[in-house]
Amino acid sequence: MNLLVESFAKGTIFLMFRRRCKLALLCAAALTPGCGQLFAPAGPAKGFAPVKVRPRPAAPKAGWDALARVLAAAVRADGLADADRLGARAADLDEQLGILAATGPTQTPEQFGAPEAAVAYWYNARAAWAMKLWLLAGCPAEMPRGGLCDQPFDLDGRTLTLGQIDELLAKDRDFRTVAAAPGVSLERAALPARPFEAKGIRKQIEDRFNAFVHDPKRFVIDVDSQEVRVPGMLWPFRERIVGEFNRRYGTEGATLVTALARLLAAPARRRLQDAAGYRIAEAPRPPKVRCAAE
Repeated sequence: MNLLVESFAKGTIFLMFRRRCKLALLCAAALTPGCGQLFAPAGPAKGFAPVKVRPRPAAPKAGWDALARVLAAAVRADGLADADRLGARAADLDEQLGILAATGPTQTPEQFGAPEAAVAYWYNARAAWAMKLWLLAGCPAEMPRGGLCDQPFDLDGRTLTLGQIDELLAKDRDFRTVAAAPGVSLERAALPARPFEAKGIRKQIEDRFNAFVHDPKRFVIDVDSQEVRVPGMLWPFRERIVGEFNRRYGTEGATLVTALARLLAAPARRRLQDAAGYRIAEAPRPPKVRCAAE
């Protein structure tokens, strides 16, 4: 069934909403230092209209066939989405979003009893909605940090945002769960080649975190300035990461580089070990975007 965003029923409404959506995303980027309530004030940004989808009828069973078609067609080797190929799969993406609107750990808890099943659901939901919001924003080549995170949408029988999904993932016992969650920019871990499943999700999280730190575009180590630039969604966990390392090994004064390296496999571990002694800094935010309405 071809699912349509209800707000875009008429061409004129679509164009007006799209212009408003772009403007709101850019304005929010100036106010949002990260993605989620862990990093920013709770709740959607003022002026955001929820993106509505038409849910599948009568509590359907969650499935990922439509998302699988989207990912197979649109995700590039670098873990980012191809705009043209994603647009060609817009109907499949809307079909998946309709299923997600009517299923989830809250709406259909019997389908997501195990914690691993819930994590896989939130990962798939985050990937699907990040692609949808990026598509609605006009597929910008660079999205200022936080620009998509406050846009509300229908998910799991309620209204949520990408930032609120991150908040849910951040409650997991392993901080890497939120760090490895997929996104559409280089500030987040890569989009997957196929949907996540509950089985093996913990190993996938480890592998994805390794790949994230090993990627010089996503986790920047500047040799000239001898600086490790920690991505914004990892920055709030720095004291927790170092504290857990010190408690486990009975040490004092461990650095974030040392503590992170322990969690990694080669070659990501060697990359951080080579940066031992470098200064630690939060990755810089993009320049403030002036709102056209100012």
